[in-house]
Amino acid sequence: MNPIRIAVVGTGHLGKFHAKILSELTQGQGRTETPNIPAVELVGVVDAHQETAQRIAEQYNVPAYSSIQALEGKIDAAVLAVPTTYHYDLGCELLRQGVHLLVEKPLTATAEQADQLVSLAKEKGLTLGVGHVEQFNPAWEGLRTELESPQYFEASRFSGYTFRSTDIGVVFDLMIHDLQLILSQVNQPVAQVDAMGISLFGEHEDIANARLTFADGCVATVSASRASYETKRAMHIWTPKQFAKVDFAARETTIVRPHPSMISRAFSLDSLTPEQKQAAKEKLFEGLLAKEQIQAEPCDQLTEELVDFLQAIAEKRDPRTSGEDAAKAVEVAEWILESIESHRWDAGAKSLHGPMATWDTTPVVAETFRMPVPEPHFKRHAETQSVKQSTAQEESKE
Repeated sequence: MNPIRIAVVGTGHLGKFHAKILSELTQGQGRTETPNIPAVELVGVVDAHQETAQRIAEQYNVPAYSSIQALEGKIDAAVLAVPTTYHYDLGCELLRQGVHLLVEKPLTATAEQADQLVSLAKEKGLTLGVGHVEQFNPAWEGLRTELESPQYFEASRFSGYTFRSTDIGVVFDLMIHDLQLILSQVNQPVAQVDAMGISLFGEHEDIANARLTFADGCVATVSASRASYETKRAMHIWTPKQFAKVDFAARETTIVRPHPSMISRAFSLDSLTPEQKQAAKEKLFEGLLAKEQIQAEPCDQLTEELVDFLQAIAEKRDPRTSGEDAAKAVEVAEWILESIESHRWDAGAKSLHGPMATWDTTPVVAETFRMPVPEPHFKRHAETQSVKQSTAQEESKE
């Protein structure tokens, strides 16, 4: 099989790491540890900022391009690592060129766009993967096959403001990681979404909390913030036979397995004498709530993600996170945004709703921070169109 010719489109924060790893794979690095990696050749990088593209290209001795049109006929696959706003248009163009595609998360900015990309990839018979890199976190790798009939998820993902991904809010930026992980474990449709959020830095929500209820009764509570002093990436999971904690940042997994007598209700603390309770107290966590620390093999998640994508192309199978999988996460994320927009903060007394409702929009606040108070990101499209039409009519009169 000839090497898979691949390009990296977008050489920003993540794109430069993709280029580095693909350059190493091109040179054969890592094949001793993972001998079944398909042959690959990094043939170029693309960025609208030619200077940025040229700098990365020179590091890895490949050509730099300013548009994907220049790549037509030269590549078999591409990594799309541009702002989310451009995922749909560039993704469609690359798929129409017959190129296998790995898109950084989220797949697209809307569920409709995601479905169209998935349909186009299927129509063309191409591999469409999405970069939900937490699927390759060693802590998750050690747990995902252990989960059986999960009943409750509690996920938290907090960070400071990075000044990246400003074209989307925290739901599509951070929360979608946990949404995709949860959806990959619950083979049921979401029946209900209740969410709220607050915008601090711009037009999008920066703090959000959502409660998802699935058709089978499973519940997931998901919180995300990019306005936090605390950095946290963790998930708690309850199943009928165990509960677990995943620390994605520390790459650690802890599973607690209650003794079968507790699960079957054959054992009850209420039925014990005071002496028996004292004895049970001394060995409760040791004998009745046994804890296991899962030791996962360390790995580079982004490398694992790229290798999985290349193997999926060679083996004609879906990657770990397929376009269809990622589209489901986009759909739920969009549903969460709709719930955030409609959430009422004052029981309807003053019609305060949505993530911008808690802002103090007086000129004093804006002047203090020397920044304009942003328009609500949920301003209706119809209002915008009305203004455009009025302007056009006035210009035509002149």
